[in-house]
Parts: sequence; C-alpha cells; structure tokens
Amino acid sequence: AAPPSVAATGPVTFEDARHVIDRRCSVCHSERPTDNTFAVAPAGVMFDTPEQIIAHAARIRERAVIQKTMPLGNITSISDAERSILDRWTAQQASTR
Repeated sequence: AAPPSVAATGPVTFEDARHVIDRRCSVCHSERPTDNTFAVAPAGVMFDTPEQIIAHAARIRERAVIQKTMPLGNITSISDAERSILDRWTAQQASTR
C-alpha cells in the first residue's frame, strides 16, 4: 500500500517514491536481488542508492507508469496508487526534496 502520508494529489517526496521503489522494484533491481528469478539486476538497473534511483527516474516513469510493463508480470503487486506516486514524483523532476 502507499505510505499513509501521501495524498492522492500534490507533491510527492523522494522518500515517498523510494518507499514504493523499495517494496515493488528493488526485489529485482538491486545489487543483490531477493527475487529468485534474477541472480543479477535485469539490464543492470539497480535502485540501491538515491543517486541510482534519480538517474533512472525517466526509465521508472516510462516502464512503471506509462507502459506499466514493470514490475514484470506485476510480480510485486504494485497498485495504481503506487504508480501514481511514481508518476507524480517523476513529474516533479525526480527531486530528492
């Protein structure tokens, strides 16, 4: 579920987005994936640090928000509300503010 502090509209903090990424994306996209499907992060994309997350913000938006092809087969059960958090955060230029 989305962090309780996040309203349906308005600004989204980096921490709000990271909460979603940690729960829904990092299982595979990490230096040490916890999902047994992958021994290494798919396409070398990792979300272990704020810098990695920010560097991939456009890709997160494209794959998780626009195409909805990530998470693969929605294996981590990302919700539309969580996709909205990522959408709003990336629209805010992926700021850490």
